Amino acid sequence: MQKTNDNDITDKNEENKTAKRKKENRIKAFYNKMSIKNKIALVYSTVFILIIFLVSCFIVVNSIIYYRKLSESEIEDVLDSMEDYVLSGGSLFPDAVNEQVKNPYIEIRIMELRNNQLAYPDTRGKTPPTMRPGGKNGSNQSDNNGNTQDTPSENDENMPPSPPDSGNNGQGNRPRGPREPRNDKFGNAPFEQHDPSFKMDKIGGDSYLYSARLVEYDGKKYVIRAFRIYNHELELINKMCILFIFENIIAVIIAFVIGRAISSKMLKPIHQVADAAIKISEENFGQRIEEPETDDEIRTLVRAFNDMLNRLQISFERQNQFISDVSHELKTPISVIKGYTDLLSRWGKNDPEILDESIDSIAAESEHMTMLINRLLFWARNDINSTISISELCIEELLEEIKKEAEVMQLQAEISIEGNESTRIDGDYHLIKQLIWIFVENAVKYSGEKNCVIKFKTEENNGRALLRIKDNGIGIKEEDVKNIFERFYRSDKSRNKEIKGFGLGLSIAKWIVDHHNGKISVESTFGEGTEFLLDFPLKN
Repeated sequence: MQKTNDNDITDKNEENKTAKRKKENRIKAFYNKMSIKNKIALVYSTVFILIIFLVSCFIVVNSIIYYRKLSESEIEDVLDSMEDYVLSGGSLFPDAVNEQVKNPYIEIRIMELRNNQLAYPDTRGKTPPTMRPGGKNGSNQSDNNGNTQDTPSENDENMPPSPPDSGNNGQGNRPRGPREPRNDKFGNAPFEQHDPSFKMDKIGGDSYLYSARLVEYDGKKYVIRAFRIYNHELELINKMCILFIFENIIAVIIAFVIGRAISSKMLKPIHQVADAAIKISEENFGQRIEEPETDDEIRTLVRAFNDMLNRLQISFERQNQFISDVSHELKTPISVIKGYTDLLSRWGKNDPEILDESIDSIAAESEHMTMLINRLLFWARNDINSTISISELCIEELLEEIKKEAEVMQLQAEISIEGNESTRIDGDYHLIKQLIWIFVENAVKYSGEKNCVIKFKTEENNGRALLRIKDNGIGIKEEDVKNIFERFYRSDKSRNKEIKGFGLGLSIAKWIVDHHNGKISVESTFGEGTEFLLDFPLKN
């Protein structure tokens, strides 16, 4: 039976957790579906109302504390004055006592403490006595609330002596001590006999803040009770709370509306970014967003977006140019090969001269296509993976190696090396060697009818290794210098066959230099020659 109850409790707990998760998911789903504008307005209004609520609570709490302290101070002042009044032997009649109180919001009751019981005190002073009901002998009387009050008898030693009276020759009834009216609402005030602390209670349908003080005079103990009516303060605080509630509700509505308006204005550039992104296509890369006047994060976003569009447009244009150039470069050798194969298929097989010419041309164009494809594969491979293998290199040793290889290949070029004997850098051996070969091949290719002369010179300057490569070729026109490192760019626009190439060599050279934290620059005089300057960090 116990096990069944435990299972029921476990199932109920699981159901409660499931219901709680569903509720949280609904709240998250509702929040996620909200627009950014409404989210900003919600957060703005929430923060605003939280601040207003805290300020309201602060004002209300401080008002409560202020009124409480002020009332307590008033009660303390009255108790001080009434203590002095009792100790000076003043009359204890209620009317006489309350006449001493200047504060209209405070009422005083003075009781005598007899055997730890409160009783109304005997009359003292010159104030006319009030006859107490209950007969000449006195008795325990009950007030309207059913409370028994100690009424002193005629033989009570505490009663003051009876003044002379000609009518009874000192005989008969004597003056009795004053008694509180039967309908006195303070007769049953709920507090200790002489508790000095401040308390608040409903008395007779009204709210009162009250306190008491014990005073000894002439061998008797008196409890002075001070009651300050607190209806006005409580009513004022209640009105203040209600006012703040309405103000907070109105503030929430106003904050939400203002938040939406502000967020709409703030998000306008973002909407423009979204609209521009939707309108952008391959045929419309010219779309741009107007930058806002304010120098803030939105302006930074718009500027970054426009810069991104500029880069995309340049990249797209280069891609189109790249595709066009590749098509052009591949179209020619393929057309040549196709033409010679058609020629051979028709009648070239039987003509040795045409057969030899066709074979040589097909071989040359195949070699041409192989070089082009190798260059394209280089770009494809390194655009995807730009990782390079770094090791310590000596530039002079690498130059000597290239010079020997050129001699073995019987390259028609005169190569000289001068400068430092051991200039060391950190680099990829194969890439740096490929880099230098690109300049050697270009120098031979563009030497024209001159004997090709290539001069290598190494230097060290401010922690940098400098390699100068100078040739005596045809040079580069001034308007072409800024474009020579772009892919497929060639200064000879006609792309004639006298100078073979694809316009990829120098773009590969630039990539290699950049990936070795180096710099490359060029100086050229058209018709006289070209000098390239390679700048690398020295070995650490």
